[in-house]
Amino acid sequence: MLHTSRVGLLSCFRLSLHREAERLRVSMDMIWDQFVNDANLYPPVTLQFCYDHTCIVYQVSPPENFPRSSLENFLNHDHVDFFGFEMLYKVQYLRQAYNLVVKNWFDIPCQACLANPTRYRNVASLSVQNMVSMDFSKLYTKPLNLLRSDWRSNVLTDDKVMYATLDCFFAYKFAVRVSNFPRPN
Repeated sequence: MLHTSRVGLLSCFRLSLHREAERLRVSMDMIWDQFVNDANLYPPVTLQFCYDHTCIVYQVSPPENFPRSSLENFLNHDHVDFFGFEMLYKVQYLRQAYNLVVKNWFDIPCQACLANPTRYRNVASLSVQNMVSMDFSKLYTKPLNLLRSDWRSNVLTDDKVMYATLDCFFAYKFAVRVSNFPRPN
């Protein structure tokens, strides 16, 4: 069963973080208004994190409501690896817009190519939809009307929470598949 929540970031990950010897794989995704270039407008960011069968969907609106210290600790934890699609853009946005640094991040298509270059044909631009089709033999379509709709509302609809959760949940499944080789300490 998949659990989705909008509560504190580290609460569901605390027990796993105590196992210092192991690295924790967490999928990460974001939805933000990429077309707002006005420095006076602070569009909300919807952050998604999944670990095992637990996903957190956290909407930050307005930006001063960021749980600054816990989010900084989480994103900079030595033993947490963040996996996702198009991670470079997300990591850059968090740094530029909020001065938040994601310490250990990995792009799933790149990791898939490294883990199994024959299967993924060295294509580093695979989308989550392509990988779901390849690995699970399922058609996964994302309703563009939800992505293009207004994410600025203080309360996200159930459809938006599910939309945000599915990509991140699939990303976690792929992170487990492509990250079974040793990581540098």
